Amino acid sequence: MLRALFLFLAVFEVSPACTCVPRTPKQTFCISQWVAVFKIGDNTSFDINLTYDATPITIYKRSFGIPQVSVLTKLHTFNQSSLCGVRNLVKGELYLLSGHYDNTLKMRMSTCPWLWAAFLKR
Repeated sequence: MLRALFLFLAVFEVSPACTCVPRTPKQTFCISQWVAVFKIGDNTSFDINLTYDATPITIYKRSFGIPQVSVLTKLHTFNQSSLCGVRNLVKGELYLLSGHYDNTLKMRMSTCPWLWAAFLKR
């Protein structure tokens, strides 16, 4: 019995990692509640959350009237890559980002629904 338990634990080791369903850009656009090009500002980290100040430059899709062009917006994500958090945005760069609104209408993003992971050249 003890050997069987050891074998089970050895085979089914838990691995914290972000896994995403593969999607085409069209599918990603369709399932996202917002899609826009943002200029990234400062970021703040608290507990497991990371918040970016960002200014929308071009909006391709939105709901609830959020975001608005040229109005500073907060983008929320997890600060751990194992939770699919977006941790590597560079201040001053432009990015095409997509995501959803949580139940308090905060704009949330993760590495899964990105249309393109690379930043846009100016």
